[in-house]
Amino acid sequence: MRITVVDVPNLARFELRIEDEVVGRASYHVTDDAMTLPYTEVDPQLHGRGLGTILVRGVLATARQRHLRVLPYCPFVRRHLRTHPEELDLVTEADRALFGLPTAQPNQA
Repeated sequence: MRITVVDVPNLARFELRIEDEVVGRASYHVTDDAMTLPYTEVDPQLHGRGLGTILVRGVLATARQRHLRVLPYCPFVRRHLRTHPEELDLVTEADRALFGLPTAQPNQA
């Protein structure tokens, strides 16, 4: 089973595909240096299989590759960032409070 995340710029969304079937979407728009993520969905019949995580990881990897900061308005993306702090750097410190995300902890000496 081939699972891919594909950017479809003319539709302003990423698609999660299993083989050639679209089973999930993440809408976005880019302004200046920011990728705004308002909405993510996966076919309800496929919930619980980790496909949403695959979709969000693909979206965040693309944002990182393009050197874009992320504005995670989508609740699913925010939940992902809370549980995967290694990706939290994509949201600037200044933006984290707006989205209820943790800020960086001071270094322990």
